[in-house]
Amino acid sequence: MKDSPRSLRIPFEHTSMIVTRLSLQGTVSFTVKFEDGRTPISIIRKKDFAGYYWVSDLHSSTKLVDKVGRRIMEYTKLLYR
Repeated sequence: MKDSPRSLRIPFEHTSMIVTRLSLQGTVSFTVKFEDGRTPISIIRKKDFAGYYWVSDLHSSTKLVDKVGRRIMEYTKLLYR
């Protein structure tokens, strides 16, 4: 799988994911492609009165979306500190 120049390859569970930041005004959002063949997802970080959370399309499990979002944030914090 070829990476975009704006993409990151991030280890995830027993595979890797190719993560590309989307340019949507005022949001933190990513497209995620899994190297193990899982269906790609797009995720958006949102905030409400209780804090931040992740959402995706209707076909993705909430648990997976949350794990992917947290892994992206964890990895990018390590990368840019």
